[in-house]
Amino acid sequence: MEQALSPWLDYLLLSGSAVLAGWWLGRSTRPPEATSSARNIRPEYFKGLNYVINEQPDKAIEVFIRMLEVDQDTVETHFALGLLYRRRGEVERAIRIHRNLIARPNLKPGQHANALLELGLDYMRSGLLDRAEQIFQEMLKVNPRSHQALEELLDIYQQERAWEQAVAVARRLSNSTGRNLAPTIAQFHCEQAEALFQQGNKRQALKLLGKALRTDSGCVRAALLRADSVRRDGQPQKALRLYQRVNDQAPGFLALVLPHVRECYTLLGEEDKFKAFLHHLAELEHHDLTTPLLLAQLLTEYGERAAAVHCLARVQKRSPDPLLVAHTLKLLDPPATDDPAGQREMELLRSGATRVLEESPAYQCRRCGFKGKNLHWQCLGCKNWGTVKPL
Repeated sequence: MEQALSPWLDYLLLSGSAVLAGWWLGRSTRPPEATSSARNIRPEYFKGLNYVINEQPDKAIEVFIRMLEVDQDTVETHFALGLLYRRRGEVERAIRIHRNLIARPNLKPGQHANALLELGLDYMRSGLLDRAEQIFQEMLKVNPRSHQALEELLDIYQQERAWEQAVAVARRLSNSTGRNLAPTIAQFHCEQAEALFQQGNKRQALKLLGKALRTDSGCVRAALLRADSVRRDGQPQKALRLYQRVNDQAPGFLALVLPHVRECYTLLGEEDKFKAFLHHLAELEHHDLTTPLLLAQLLTEYGERAAAVHCLARVQKRSPDPLLVAHTLKLLDPPATDDPAGQREMELLRSGATRVLEESPAYQCRRCGFKGKNLHWQCLGCKNWGTVKPL
């Protein structure tokens, strides 16, 4: 309804010409064959529009509702007015209009369904999610394949973190529209699994992770959670194999895996193997900046500063980036000069480099471009799942 509404409606309702608005709305709410009858618009119609223009919405609503009781042709006008109020944040007035529409026994089935949808959207806008849920469930009883009702219910269940219901609705929506929602459903299973881990129900959590991976074999989050669970259980060798699978599956997420891989090698008493692993990774080509930055940091912690600088220099040669320069400067500790003035200047450069690194985002949504320091499996910008990747 909102997309179909002509942008001219807002202009006409808010313009200073009640006659023009009444003429346009009268014509727009009648089929072409009824254009001649549009000349016989009732005086109450103009009266209601004048109330709108004079910012007396309550009186306008009363007029339009009275007209609706006897004039079926004004139904679309009521839809337009309700939408206008919702856009302006006057949700209570929009709710009143749409509830009165639903109460009319002479509404056509399509109009009744549209009124239900608009009322549900009113409740969503006002934060009354339980009432909105009831409305959309009612719509599904009439039309089990209503895409709009399913979309809105999916939004509600995500806001309420009702993941089981979200999974059921997402499957219905996928079957109804043909859209591939498997990655999203897998994320819902991961949300359920994380909650169960926190409750100490590891067995059921692992079952849900298995279900997530069967739903979407490329779900990095599920693979990471499973590997983390094995590592916490004191099985570092098995965890290493699982982390390696994550790296093979999604090399861009190596930065998330490396700290845990380091812990596993430490538990096994094989830190030399981890250092060799770092040197091997440093020679590979990485398409993100996060991985080489972390590799350089870890190599520096092991006293391999030359290897760290070499790793960054290789990436800088291929894909120049100020972040790599900043990180290289930060690694030059102590300052590479014996001159006191030079040391102060180098320290100034290192301080600036540190600020650049601290302020730079590490992750970006591939859908909307939202950037952040931390990984969110659901983008904070566009609300899509699994679209945030390391920069």
